[in-house]
Amino acid sequence: MTVTTQPTTQTEAERKRVKSVYNKAYYDANRERILSQKKSYGAAHKVERRSYNKAYREANKATISAKRKELYDSDPETYRSRSRAYRDANLVSCRKREQTYYVDNREDVRLRRRIIYEASPEKGRHACKAYREDNRAIIRAKTKERYDSDPETYRARSRVYRVTHHDECRVLSKSWRLAHPERVIASSERRRALKADARGVDYTTPEHIAGRWAMWGDRCYLCGDPATATDHVIPLAGGGTHWPANLRPICTGCNSSKGASWPIAQIQLGV
Repeated sequence: MTVTTQPTTQTEAERKRVKSVYNKAYYDANRERILSQKKSYGAAHKVERRSYNKAYREANKATISAKRKELYDSDPETYRSRSRAYRDANLVSCRKREQTYYVDNREDVRLRRRIIYEASPEKGRHACKAYREDNRAIIRAKTKERYDSDPETYRARSRVYRVTHHDECRVLSKSWRLAHPERVIASSERRRALKADARGVDYTTPEHIAGRWAMWGDRCYLCGDPATATDHVIPLAGGGTHWPANLRPICTGCNSSKGASWPIAQIQLGV
């Protein structure tokens, strides 16, 4: 008696599942060898792989975006932690790629940032503030570099912004001045010293001036009343410098009386 068996038919989904199970088992059993081969091949064909990957990403941009979104939506916390770990381990290369991408896609990046910010302005403001606090020195260096590269363009852009946002700039300026009186004083004194072409302008910082105030207990060095300004003991008009040693806190009355006079016989100046 002959027994005939009907051929079993597998659906596409079943074939994919079986193949996936097999591939995973094979990878787990030969992981070190596979990784070593990938690393060797990548080092030997770096340029070809980059061009191939770039062409693949360009041709399959929508598919890649959909897969990434699917992975992110399935487990956002794991995805974020993995991304942060990779970025921390490859910070220099990541920043270089981000800068290159920003230069090539400036308008798209700005538009996406604006959409994200408008969707959650409070979160955006908090993130910007935290970034500024953590990277104050970097931001100042970059701002100075941009200014030094083209000061006229930078000034013109600032003037246009102040004109188009006049009321907002006035409110922000007033609130900043009220919150940072010591920096306002330091900025005013620095401006006067720059106009007088005094020595020490590029050296003295608001921290130096704050230290001089602290040394005198925030009181006038002439009469002991609460100080309201920083005085150049040897006046700028008389050839005084803007070095910290020539700066002391002074009250409004004594500042008006002293003016640009020098020397002052009643006190031991020590400068």
